[in-house]
Amino acid sequence: MTRQAQDKFMLRLPDGWREVIKELAQRNRRSMNQEILAALEGQVESEMQNTPQKG
Repeated sequence: MTRQAQDKFMLRLPDGWREVIKELAQRNRRSMNQEILAALEGQVESEMQNTPQKG
């Protein structure tokens, strides 16, 4: 993905979350960014499967 195609988003984390994400990322051998994206992808996929399609 080119730099221009990436969408940047500032995220504020509750106290302690940064360390939790850092630990999970290390366990899964991913960057913190990749760890956050993996969690978001899993949640979005789950929501999409549980939401009836309109049309």
